[in-house]
Amino acid sequence: MYRRWLCRHCSCSFSSSWLSGVAKAKQLKFLVSGSNQFSRINVSHTAAAEALKNAKELLARGYVDVKICTPRGQILVPDDFKQLEG
Repeated sequence: MYRRWLCRHCSCSFSSSWLSGVAKAKQLKFLVSGSNQFSRINVSHTAAAEALKNAKELLARGYVDVKICTPRGQILVPDDFKQLEG
């Protein structure tokens, strides 16, 4: 049985199995999260470009409440995604 945790930056939930995978990784950089009427998804990325691409894909697939949590704890909503472009 896996325990559920909350992201300290944006209150996204993730399971302890995911958390153990993060512990094995060197460093969590960006967390992308979103939800649709059936589920919620959380994905980690090491680069801003990957996180931005994934967030835009989630929006295109109809996910709502899509956010990117940055390594500095900044929470970006779709209107703020342009900060990562460049």
